[in-house]
Amino acid sequence: ALTQTNAFPQIENTEVNFFPTNYYDVKIHTVMPLLNTDIIQNTNIRSEQVQMQETELLIYKRELAHQIQTAYYNYLSAATAVTVYEEALVLVTENLNVNTIVLKEGKGLPAQVNRAESEVSSVTSQLNDAKNQMLNAGYYLNFLINKPLTENILMDTITEMDIQSVINNISNLNVLNREELQLISSGERIQQSLL
Repeated sequence: ALTQTNAFPQIENTEVNFFPTNYYDVKIHTVMPLLNTDIIQNTNIRSEQVQMQETELLIYKRELAHQIQTAYYNYLSAATAVTVYEEALVLVTENLNVNTIVLKEGKGLPAQVNRAESEVSSVTSQLNDAKNQMLNAGYYLNFLINKPLTENILMDTITEMDIQSVINNISNLNVLNREELQLISSGERIQQSLL
């Protein structure tokens, strides 16, 4: 009609089915995240948990070292007490001998001898208690350092210079690097990752 000619003949309307008779229209939908933040956060949480376990191990080591030092100090204290009571026993025994001789000479009183005997028995009892404390402290120290209970313990002497170096080391400690504080900050970081 536009060209005003019959160059374009009329065609009948037709219906043509281009699809086969048993055609299934299958659509596949896949989702692949380009960035999954949950994986990143879980990785952060796991690494913090590992860090916390390492910190707990350091806390345990520090506590064990503290217990060993305390046990060694108790052992040295008990050993010193044993030495003091042994020297005291020598003195009260000598006092008993002197009072006994004075009583035989007729210059002393029987009450003085009885008192000296009481002092000897008292110091002997205290010496036995100190020996038991030393033995128990030694057993506990050997237990902590994983040695046989009856093994001998070497005693070091502490000098004034050693005490001063310990005081200097204590004053130079950085409290912010303590394992307990690191454990708390790791827990805070885990909570932040969870949020």
